[in-house]
Amino acid sequence: MKPLRWAALLLWLLFLSSIISGQAGRSVNTPEISFTVSMSQPHTHLFEVEMRVRPNHNAPTLEVALPVWTPGSYLVREYARHIQDFAAKDKDGKDLAWSKTNKNTWRIERGAAAEVIIAYRVYANEMSVRTNELNDRQGFFAPAALLMHLPGQLNAPATVKVNPYGTWQVATGLSPVPQQPNTFRADNFDVLYDAPFQIGELKEIKFAVRGVPHRMVIDGTGNYQEARLREDTAKIVEAAAQMMGDVPYRDYTFLLRLRPVGGGGLEHLNSCALITRREIFNNANEYTDFLTLVAHEFFHAWNVKRIRPDALG
Repeated sequence: MKPLRWAALLLWLLFLSSIISGQAGRSVNTPEISFTVSMSQPHTHLFEVEMRVRPNHNAPTLEVALPVWTPGSYLVREYARHIQDFAAKDKDGKDLAWSKTNKNTWRIERGAAAEVIIAYRVYANEMSVRTNELNDRQGFFAPAALLMHLPGQLNAPATVKVNPYGTWQVATGLSPVPQQPNTFRADNFDVLYDAPFQIGELKEIKFAVRGVPHRMVIDGTGNYQEARLREDTAKIVEAAAQMMGDVPYRDYTFLLRLRPVGGGGLEHLNSCALITRREIFNNANEYTDFLTLVAHEFFHAWNVKRIRPDALG
């Protein structure tokens, strides 16, 4: 091999080595974060959250915080006001001292603890698409209103395991972890906070558009016709995809709650949360209004979710 080719090969190997080294460094420097969300007494409206953190630093303190707003709803919501019974331990069960440093941040004196286990409960009794709701019939949570993060480390990945009450099922737009029931993974907290969860006795209507799987997950009973709802929602998806020229996700979930009163919707990265009255499906005008809501929230998969200013990330 000519010297010039040897030099080129050496440079290429050095380049690959730097990439591998950099990836390894990022892996080492990434904290390990996992959540378990339980609801052992749903009639109390209290979600039970356990957060496990293996920090990526040796500092004697660890800070965790809860957001004050959720993607799609850009107003201060003060979610931290619903936190109860905050506590922290090390992996051996030893209590760790902590203090609240501002309205939505907690500082834990971890010392040399390699793993910090945080537990708290969240009062959830508001029927909306941007907050948390738990009762003896179902549960819904917006991760930004329930799950804490490490300030300055929103790029860290996280897993969420949900322990549903009784025979309830779990639905979300997050990717499931293989062979781990009701466990999901997010590559970072922007993704995690953009994926609401619905828990309950759920009805699932599946369909595909352009080979991409879609589903409408329904909580509650209503006078809808499954075939008609599937067909009309698929038409909305196809029309939007044709207008925009692509399908920018691997799968999509419509989370629909049917209630006696109320309504609303909120867009997310590969899902949306919807609420409508359960008896509107046989009324032509009301059903058209509902489909308009579906189309509006779904179109945000492009406009705002992908086409947006950085500040909304």
